[in-house]
Amino acid sequence: MLNKRWKNDPFILFIVLVFCGGQAFFSYKTIETVPFFNYGMYSSVFYKPDFQEVVKIDINGKPFDLQTLPNLAHDFVIKNCLFYHHLRQANFKDPVESTVERRFQSYINTEWLIFFKNRLCNSYHAQQDFAEWVKRYLSQWHTTPIERLDVFIQQFIYNTHTHHFDLQRTELIASTPFYQ
Repeated sequence: MLNKRWKNDPFILFIVLVFCGGQAFFSYKTIETVPFFNYGMYSSVFYKPDFQEVVKIDINGKPFDLQTLPNLAHDFVIKNCLFYHHLRQANFKDPVESTVERRFQSYINTEWLIFFKNRLCNSYHAQQDFAEWVKRYLSQWHTTPIERLDVFIQQFIYNTHTHHFDLQRTELIASTPFYQ
């Protein structure tokens, strides 16, 4: 069958074989590629976390109900706030940065590596823009002008005696300046 394909359309067969060989190489090197994911991604034990982090946003000093947002916007805001929070905890060391270094450091020179890291990774300077970005994004759905925006992460712990979540702490992670 391959011999017949080679005679009819060698270029397509070549592309298919290169693709299959590439996927085999990436699987051997345990590099995950779309749409093929390594089995290890699904085979590890999932542990229940000790706490739950919840995003709370105050607009103009009043709590904003995130449930009023459309589903995609709701998830987009929450995921970005949690990602920003985890970046803050890591002193703005983006986890993508170590992956870029590990995969490309021995193949490209330092200038190109810095260029790729600057394009692909979040930087310390991005923290200054986050609160303003959330403010601009939420202003699409908020009926009154947003003068001040505060983003909090609330940490809840499950109480096994009362079977409720108890608020452990609230941390302000981003805030826009208040203008009068």
